[in-house]
Amino acid sequence: MPKSEFDSPLTVRAGKVSVTGVVDADTDAVGKAAGVPVIVHWVIEQNGVLAHGQSEATGQKFTDDEARAQAWEPGAAQVAGVTIAVRKTPPGIETFEWEQEVELRLG
Repeated sequence: MPKSEFDSPLTVRAGKVSVTGVVDADTDAVGKAAGVPVIVHWVIEQNGVLAHGQSEATGQKFTDDEARAQAWEPGAAQVAGVTIAVRKTPPGIETFEWEQEVELRLG
C-alpha cells in the first residue's frame, strides 16, 4: 500500500533540520486533478527540542528547512506529518496524518 513518509536519515546543518520525504501517489493524484499542490505540515521532536513547518509537495516529493537553529543531536527523533489535498470531484479537502521515527544526521 503506498504511503506518505519522511526520509531517514534527515540532515541537520548549522543547527537547522532539513525535512524531506514523499507524498503517496494517490494523494499526489488528488492534488494534480484539482490543479492545487498538496500541502505537508510537519512537526519533529527530539529530547524536548521541537520544530515545525509546512511545504508544498512538488510531484510526490516535499522538502522544508527549519527556520531557526537548535541543539539537535545525532540519533532518533519523532516526526509527524499531515498532508492536505484539495479534491475536485467530489469537492472537498482530503487529509492524511502519520508519524514515524527518523534518524538525524549532523552534516
